Amino acid sequence: MAKRSHDFSLVRYHTTRHTTLTKAMKRYPLAMVSKLAGHASIQITADRYGHLSADDLVEMVDGLAA
Repeated sequence: MAKRSHDFSLVRYHTTRHTTLTKAMKRYPLAMVSKLAGHASIQITADRYGHLSADDLVEMVDGLAA
């Protein structure tokens, strides 16, 4: 196997937290993600991690058209 070299110097705790919670928002109820994040309210979670990507919108429209 070829040896791989990765530069993780720019990876921070906040980056991994944000990625994890953003992915969780797509699969789990908002209340569960909020509890995992340790936020005081689900509104904080929705405001921080509730953004939609263009892919999310395309997937929604495709689902409605089916």
